[in-house]
Amino acid sequence: MPLLYSDNTPYCGYTSRIARMCKGGCAGCTTIFTCSNHNSYCYYGWWLKQQFNKIYGKVGCGRCGSYTFSAESTGCRVTLNYCALYSCNDSG
Repeated sequence: MPLLYSDNTPYCGYTSRIARMCKGGCAGCTTIFTCSNHNSYCYYGWWLKQQFNKIYGKVGCGRCGSYTFSAESTGCRVTLNYCALYSCNDSG
């Protein structure tokens, strides 16, 4: 599954991206990056991709979950979820 974060782009506070999968019916996988203090923390796309990899590994959207990668005070985490095609939207 391609993660739709650009390697050299900084993402700050909150971003979600959708990968659409339309073989045998359409669905999507949403990748969400968020921090408790939305605009204070920024990470490059290449680094966020590494954090998402800790959830899905080689199974793509076959696994959902969250991974917190910073101190409790920042509350930064990545989340991988399944979504129905018409409820999937990019944000941030």
